Amino acid sequence: CHEDTWDEYVGGIHGKLFMGGDSAAPACASCHTNHYVLSASDSMSTTFAANLPKTCGRCHGTGGVASHVAYRVDQPVENFQKGVHGKALISGNNEAASCNDCHESHKLLPSSDPSSPIYIMNISKTCGKCHDDVTEVYDSSIHGVALRGGEFDSPTCINCHGEHNTMSLVEHVGEPQLVEETCAPCHSIAKLNERYGITSGVVESYQNSYHGLASAGGSKVAAKCTSCHGVHNIYMQDDPRSTIHADNLV
Repeated sequence: CHEDTWDEYVGGIHGKLFMGGDSAAPACASCHTNHYVLSASDSMSTTFAANLPKTCGRCHGTGGVASHVAYRVDQPVENFQKGVHGKALISGNNEAASCNDCHESHKLLPSSDPSSPIYIMNISKTCGKCHDDVTEVYDSSIHGVALRGGEFDSPTCINCHGEHNTMSLVEHVGEPQLVEETCAPCHSIAKLNERYGITSGVVESYQNSYHGLASAGGSKVAAKCTSCHGVHNIYMQDDPRSTIHADNLV
């Protein structure tokens, strides 16, 4: 009855494990149940958006059979529920992104697979299913252009916003920790700065400036990285679109 779905399933990591004889691999009933199968649009369904974290969490949550898998982010289900998407689902916003919006429903692929929606080159497109206006700006930025050019050092959405524990602007990129937690991991690395011709010492220079000291002291209005460079619309200094272009500085 569900031939197309079956083909997708066996092409994904779950299906390959199942077909390979892994008894812990999820089969259809693992997510849909045996008899009480409901449409994903039904709020009582195990595959309803708001219920997916619990369904996926049976394996991927703490203590689940797949909790040993080496994630780049620990406790993906628990962290998702703490993030802006998870909180939105809990509050009743069923349009918020859930597990399958990023990982797909049946053909789940690892992030190392170029066909995966969570492959580094595809992440902005995946996020763009909801945030298309932001994706368009990011793709034209220095970060987006560099990534498409094969520079995998360049950040994509999850490098700044997190993967499962995605935070709101106020919770994350609006806080004084912006420099230390978001921009500094790349821009304080001497080898990266040298490789891409970026001025070294920019993080330390900011931290020692009036703005940096005020921010570290708890100021909510002191200028931070994004105040001058933009958020998604980051361009080279000589690009007329850049917020730090000579014509735009004042």
